[in-house]
Amino acid sequence: MKKINVNIGIPAYNEGENIKTLIQIILDQKNKNYILNNIIIISDKSTDGTVSEVKKVKNSKIILIEKKIRQGKSQLLNELFKISNSDVLILLDAEIRIKDRFLFEKLLAPIINNDSVGLVGGSPIPESSNNFIQRSINTTYSPYIKIRESLNNGNNIYGCSGTLLAVSKSFYKFVSIPKESTGNDAFLYFSCITSGFKFIHVSNAKIYLKTPDNLRDHFNQNSRWVKARGNLIKRFGDLVNKEYLIPKRLFFGSLIEQFIKTPIESGFIFSINLFIKLVARFNHKTKAKWKVAKSTK
Repeated sequence: MKKINVNIGIPAYNEGENIKTLIQIILDQKNKNYILNNIIIISDKSTDGTVSEVKKVKNSKIILIEKKIRQGKSQLLNELFKISNSDVLILLDAEIRIKDRFLFEKLLAPIINNDSVGLVGGSPIPESSNNFIQRSINTTYSPYIKIRESLNNGNNIYGCSGTLLAVSKSFYKFVSIPKESTGNDAFLYFSCITSGFKFIHVSNAKIYLKTPDNLRDHFNQNSRWVKARGNLIKRFGDLVNKEYLIPKRLFFGSLIEQFIKTPIESGFIFSINLFIKLVARFNHKTKAKWKVAKSTK
């Protein structure tokens, strides 16, 4: 079986509670189709125990870079692209939970089997909810996942989440994310498909994440996504709206199905998301160094 060299890149800001566990799970992954070179962690001027927790894991594969000035995720990703020299660079958000020891094998398979694949996306799943707001936010994932998997077998913009991505060397050495970018995953997706590479979504490459448990964090998170789409249109034109387009029957069918299952939570979060969308469109200013959603840590 063909084996490829892989680096893991993790931009981290105040991830002291999860980073050590994440590293240990990465080191425990099955690797029949790849060789792990390095785990590169860039701490973006973390003010908690992120750096000390990383240093507790004694392994020669770990490379820790400490930033003295906070730069934002876009700049950290560009630095990972620059210093990595592996066949594939896997990008992870530091707050995710991994429960599958074969996760990376699944994620890497499309790139190993097809040289034209430049970008591969995994499948984020929300963890169990703690309160009404978080439970309401989680209800949005069921229609989202149904829509994602229904369009071109998941090989679409909705299948590209920055929480888990694999990037081929031929693509990551080619691409550079604008400093002001907030929708980094979407930028990579559109750069991929407009540059002659293929994007593949792997539905069974599942990772788990905490959703916000308060409205402030949810507002900050969703408003970034809405604003990012406007910036993408400026760069990639009509292709952005075309890729985000969901057939009305699929869209409304998925929403109605979820409303029937969870009418109170669905009605609440639909109203909140509509409000966020209107506010975000009115305020066009974006920052690459956004307010962190502390409740997702």
